[in-house]
Amino acid sequence: MKLILCPECNDVVKLHTEARACRCGASVGRYMKDGMHASFQGKAVPLAIDNESLSRAVRSYNGCADRKREEVFQFIAFVVPPGAKRFKRGAA
Repeated sequence: MKLILCPECNDVVKLHTEARACRCGASVGRYMKDGMHASFQGKAVPLAIDNESLSRAVRSYNGCADRKREEVFQFIAFVVPPGAKRFKRGAA
């Protein structure tokens, strides 16, 4: 899953095929038609969440019968490095 973080307003935006902007409008991003590649522009910082690790964390959360315990369900998220092939700065 690809997202953008706006350093101006601290908004995090999940991307879709239509362009989406943060609250202040300083960051914009979108998925390309293939659903795998994405672009962003403005002040956006590109973020990604590993889909498989997120799915495992959600399944663990949903399967936890004892919600009184303070259990943490972790997943992998990261800032996408410059030069990544599937998430590029450019026209969003």
